Amino acid sequence: MTTRTPSSGWLSRLAQGSLVKQILIGLVLGVLLALVSKPAAIAVGLLGTLF
Repeated sequence: MTTRTPSSGWLSRLAQGSLVKQILIGLVLGVLLALVSKPAAIAVGLLGTLF
């Protein structure tokens, strides 16, 4: 019997993908977050400042 963990789905495929693809997905998600909720985007923007 095989058990499926949450990390064995799309998240593990994303983690094993190319770095360029991960960066592009992050950029798209950041833009979508900024369009949906500006205060949340500003709060998450602190991570960009740290890195």
